[in-house]
Amino acid sequence: MRLEYWDFLTAATLADVFPDGFPGFALEHAAVIETSLMLHYHPSLVRTDLIPDEPPADFPPYDLYPTPKDWVPPSGVLSSAKGASAEKGQRMAHELAQRMAAAVARALR
Repeated sequence: MRLEYWDFLTAATLADVFPDGFPGFALEHAAVIETSLMLHYHPSLVRTDLIPDEPPADFPPYDLYPTPKDWVPPSGVLSSAKGASAEKGQRMAHELAQRMAAAVARALR
């Protein structure tokens, strides 16, 4: 069985975590979701003082190879984790644990 945690977050939870609008999973790698989960599970490993505060990357609706360097901000961050918090991480962790456990139980009956 293979599953991805992001498939188990509900629209309601994403709306709570992103009150200004969810930027999409393509920009969310190592941003608010994953940083919030780390702040919940392992806060001592998160350097919040190093989180860049810049707008999300804005990609065109196509790919070019090699990818133009100016498509990615200098920090390398596609979307800032500035909105991350342990409280958001706890909310998502609880939902993910319940929904993923239910999926595993259904699949492995």
